[in-house]
This record gives sequence, structure tokens and C-alpha cells, in this order.
Amino acid sequence: MVGCSRLATNLDLEMLEWAASMGNVADAALPKKSGLDVYEEIGHRHLLRFVMAEQIGAFKDGSIQKHFTTPTPYPPDEIVDILHLPAVHRPRLWALVLDPREIPNIYGPRLVRWGHAIEYLLPDGFPEEALVSRWEVQVS
Repeated sequence: MVGCSRLATNLDLEMLEWAASMGNVADAALPKKSGLDVYEEIGHRHLLRFVMAEQIGAFKDGSIQKHFTTPTPYPPDEIVDILHLPAVHRPRLWALVLDPREIPNIYGPRLVRWGHAIEYLLPDGFPEEALVSRWEVQVS
């Protein structure tokens, strides 16, 4: 299945015309964009923030924490590796679907360092209005 995930990432990179920062670029050095700009950049799509079981419901009112998101859906058995996520022993079987137009401050895109994906950073989190669904969507 890794081949399908890599293909999905490569198609998204083609969509972005390969204009993603390298994985070693510091957060503060990433391009700063409005949510509307990101929405246009990713072809009127949403951003995904994969969550662990213990995080279900934690972001139903939005969040002011920093979050890493991706426009690309991945199968649960590849999410941790492709996105190079911490807590590797905890599966991510759910995702928040976020409307970037409702998020005023987004950094990116950037290639995931040590992974094979595209990420967008939400340095100030996201408001409740950005949640496309009121709760997490199961991806397993």
C-alpha cells in the first residue's frame, strides 16, 4: 500500500507544481498564507488532522495549539510512517476535516521530514468554524 500513498503524495506535489519547502525548513521560515490562499492552492480541498483515540472530542471547540495537517488522505496502517508522527505505537484511526478558509494563519506547504507527505502547519490552531464535520471522521 505504500505505493498508493506515495502516488497520492506525488499527485498532490504535481498539483502544487512541486512548490513545497524542504522538510528541514524551520516553521518560522515557511511561507505564511491565508486559509483562502491555501484553499485555492490545494484545489478547493480540505485539510486533515489525524487523531488518536484519546484525542477524540478534544478539538470539538477548535484549538489554539499548533497542529500539523495534510491535504492527502492516507490509510491508517501508513499514517504514522508517511507523516512521521510521534507516538508510533498509537494508531490514528480518525481525522478532523478542516476547511482552510476558516483558518486565518497557515504556514506551508512543506515536505514531511523523514516521511513522505505534504504538511501545512496551523501555528495558532483552528477555530471551531473550521471543523467541516462536528466530530472526527473514521478512516479505518
